[in-house]
Amino acid sequence: MEILVGTYLSKSKIRTVVVDFLALSVIYLLPTLSHLTGIPFYYLEPMRIVVLLSLMVTHRWNSLMLALTIPLFSFLIASHPAMFKVLLVTIDLTLNILLFLFFVKRLKETFVSVFLSIGISKIFYYLLKYTFIQFNLLDGDLVTTSLYIQIILMVLLSFVVALWGKQLKNKTNLS
Repeated sequence: MEILVGTYLSKSKIRTVVVDFLALSVIYLLPTLSHLTGIPFYYLEPMRIVVLLSLMVTHRWNSLMLALTIPLFSFLIASHPAMFKVLLVTIDLTLNILLFLFFVKRLKETFVSVFLSIGISKIFYYLLKYTFIQFNLLDGDLVTTSLYIQIILMVLLSFVVALWGKQLKNKTNLS
């Protein structure tokens, strides 16, 4: 039986399925947890954390699939964020992963690669959000989460990912 299961399910595939299940569970349960506790967990950018951390334990194609699908999954399950915000977040997360993969191959420095990829994807996000607000596709303020919180989170995420940088560099090869 073990040989049969091993033939169809490698450790890598099992790990990917587990990570995806946990990622979707976190995104699914986070609005409820925020509501119950009164703590705005969305300030911590859980979707970005899930996507970046998935790079460390799965492979880049899985991380890209999570970046492309988690915002839509959240919208379908919790009706949050709004549809145009889903598009913004999807572009932001996908660009974040693509830029990270680009920078880590060229710079060979994980911390800087994560920091730059988040920063550039956020700039692009805010440019798009500004455009959406101007065309009345979105309501509200341009910046809803304090820039201080965003910068602190960028540094912390960059640091956490850099801790596993050696493992991560191995995962950025085509897989």
